[in-house]
Amino acid sequence: MKKIIKITALIIASVCISVCFTSCQNVDDLRAHRMEWIDKKHNIIDFDGKIYKKLPANDYFFVETRDTELYYVSDSDVPLLLSSLGFESLRAGVARDGEIICAFDSSYFALESKYDYYQDIIKNGKMDKYCVMEEKYDENGNFYTETKVLDSSICDDINRKLKKMTVEGQLPDKEFISCSLERCDATGLMKGECITLFMFENSDKLYIYDGTYYSIPNEKDSEISKLIIKNSEMYFEDARAFTEEVVR
Repeated sequence: MKKIIKITALIIASVCISVCFTSCQNVDDLRAHRMEWIDKKHNIIDFDGKIYKKLPANDYFFVETRDTELYYVSDSDVPLLLSSLGFESLRAGVARDGEIICAFDSSYFALESKYDYYQDIIKNGKMDKYCVMEEKYDENGNFYTETKVLDSSICDDINRKLKKMTVEGQLPDKEFISCSLERCDATGLMKGECITLFMFENSDKLYIYDGTYYSIPNEKDSEISKLIIKNSEMYFEDARAFTEEVVR
């Protein structure tokens, strides 16, 4: 009886919604943004004729998605017009390369043919690299961010210098610029804690803050200095001349 009532309610709701929204929302567009569960445990998704399998949960695995495209994962018996309202659906995004689906409950699903590759990253990824987030625009002018893993030589240099860092009681009374980096693995898909590097003008040290200020050795024209200047949004008063001198 309860099942009949539920089905009837869904049908009525579907009819009402179709009257209200069909005129302003193309059914073909709704269908293109529909994903379906193909198992009762909700571990497998069928999207655009391709199969995606749920990856192991991990707090450090992160994939950027196409923020302008929103999808809905529903059981096959949920009416199309209801799925976009999310009553019995899970919202999701798709990675730009189409290999990963990111559900809004923080779970990830990998394209079946790439499942072993991503599972290995999650299980064995070593976060000994650093990355920055680059701001970009696609061919349609839509803004998105992309992870850029720094060259191994820079990562190794940062790691070496972090081992030599010392506590600083007081920072220089000068203007500074800063750059935030995330610890990551070689693919940039496993991301850990964030570190912020501060650089003061005419200083032979870089500074790090994590509740306490630390300093590490620095050379004025080092790759780390160039990295901070390139990714900082704050500049010294004579930033142009300083940048031309250091970044060459």
